[in-house]
Amino acid sequence: MKFLALLKFALFLSLCMSLQQQSLAQDYNEYIHTKDGKSLETRHKLILACVRNYGAPAGNPVVKQICECEINLLDRRYTMKEIKDYQKKYRTDGFIRLMEQDTLLQRQIKDCSQNSNVLLYSIPAYRESFVTKCIQNLRASTDKPVNDTLAAMFCNCAADIMEQRNLTLDKMEDLSNPSSLLYNEIAFKCGSPFLEPSDFAKDWKASNAKDIVGPDIDSVQVISVMGIHKIKIKIGNELRVWMIDSGATDLLVSDDFAKKLKANGVISELNYIGEGRYSLADNRIVSCKRYKIDGVHIGNMVVNNVILSTSKDAAEFLAGKSLLNKFTEWTIDNKNNYLILKK
Repeated sequence: MKFLALLKFALFLSLCMSLQQQSLAQDYNEYIHTKDGKSLETRHKLILACVRNYGAPAGNPVVKQICECEINLLDRRYTMKEIKDYQKKYRTDGFIRLMEQDTLLQRQIKDCSQNSNVLLYSIPAYRESFVTKCIQNLRASTDKPVNDTLAAMFCNCAADIMEQRNLTLDKMEDLSNPSSLLYNEIAFKCGSPFLEPSDFAKDWKASNAKDIVGPDIDSVQVISVMGIHKIKIKIGNELRVWMIDSGATDLLVSDDFAKKLKANGVISELNYIGEGRYSLADNRIVSCKRYKIDGVHIGNMVVNNVILSTSKDAAEFLAGKSLLNKFTEWTIDNKNNYLILKK
């Protein structure tokens, strides 16, 4: 999660890229200048860009005051050579990188809003602006696959938490601090927007009981093959033997088996939740399609709301945590060859 306080300056770059000397016939004080006196852009345009970047109306007096403070910090701060050097090194991100590495500027920016007491969600359109920027930031911050639905859910969840917390502008930096309470509250409550196996292998929670139909406890016969524990699982009309794998995340099946489930109406585009990567026992990383399904029969129990992954490389069917973690307890009775499941 990369919510930099500098995010509010992202819009400034396009306004500062020309870096051309403005006509001295115009009001010199209306411009933000380099340290050596060259004009960059008008204060008015930069302040408007800043206000828009906060998601506030142009006439919002408090946000405008904060933006004026922030923009004034840029006046005569850097030489033209410093700016050009950073642009040469970082291209379009040069000016932002220059500000980002200016630790004094970061402290001063914080001071501009320290005592503002502006509630972000009292500003019209801020939530929509935040969610849009949040999704863009997620995509820019990693090469992991980002699912549109998961990203939107994550960012809206984060916005809900910030609204409940009455987050003010001076608290924005907490979003990028892994040690802050806000960062960890969002991570805990909102999960991850990235399509990784661990995203779906959540620890047990009380609501899982609603996903299990059947007795409170059941013993499922285990088939032991060369020291590997396997069980029978039925999905739809298809009964197969699955390897119990606590290191696996989901139920993993082959694409051929998935075709049969599609023919039976068990999986479809309606319960498709996107693609992700899966680590196999031989350390290969394979691409999988994921579905959230109901009606997984194991022993005398039926488990709903389970993640099923499909891959052409899945030779062995795996029963992983998206199924096993539905139960409060699951243990293997090695003496009698049973998998003991408790709601």
